[in-house]
Amino acid sequence: MEIKHLLIPYDASKSSEVALQKAILTSQIFKAELTVVYVSSDASSLANAEIFKKKIEEAAANNSVRINFIHRKGRIYKEIINLEREIQPDLIMMGTHGVNGFQEFWIGSNAFRVVSSSNCPVITMQEISYPESFQKILLPLADSDETRQKVPLVAALARGFDAEVVVFCVSRETDNEVKAKLRLYAKQAKDYFDKIGIKNSYDESFGKNVATECIDYSVKNGVDLISIMTETESSGSFFMGTYAQQLVNHSPIPVLSVHNRSIGIAGRVGV
Repeated sequence: MEIKHLLIPYDASKSSEVALQKAILTSQIFKAELTVVYVSSDASSLANAEIFKKKIEEAAANNSVRINFIHRKGRIYKEIINLEREIQPDLIMMGTHGVNGFQEFWIGSNAFRVVSSSNCPVITMQEISYPESFQKILLPLADSDETRQKVPLVAALARGFDAEVVVFCVSRETDNEVKAKLRLYAKQAKDYFDKIGIKNSYDESFGKNVATECIDYSVKNGVDLISIMTETESSGSFFMGTYAQQLVNHSPIPVLSVHNRSIGIAGRVGV
């Protein structure tokens, strides 16, 4: 999979600044086009457009990259998704503030609506996300038919950043049939990474909550990016799989969310 065009929603929040810096580095690595969008949702936020445009122009000059700046008016997530449909980027990178309590199981914020509605993969990150580069990527392999479909994009990112991929079998189940299935998936993934020259390692965890274990493992082992399949119920749905919601909501580490319907990903590819 090629990464030729990045879309970055921007509102000058700390998390969107983090996303912008990571996107600039990513665009430099992949020689990708960079489009930044600011959506003003009411009259009071209209004045920010020119201020943000100048900030983006300064960021472009300081980093020797060309950035397209687009200003839209309306509901934030709808305008982002409308633009995504128009320009068809390969990847969205955006900041998120996370949610707590009952909202964990309801896609309510703009970031989560974008994640669940987009046609392309999305990397979400909180303001504490660091470093700029992705040097270690976690590839969780769970007990689902879709789990391996994220492999080609993970491979593309790992190659671009010269990152290590940690193939991580994870399930709350502990029976031998599940373990055997996931270990077979892991062997296929590792063989694929070996074949194309991507550094990789292996680990596993069974009998624990998948989302919590992925976060805990990543924090303890210096992971810079967690890749997941969202397993949305249908195109345009605001629901995602429970583990995907928990990871996007609570991970202090950037999360790459890939859909079954993501362009260039659908089907059993790469392994």
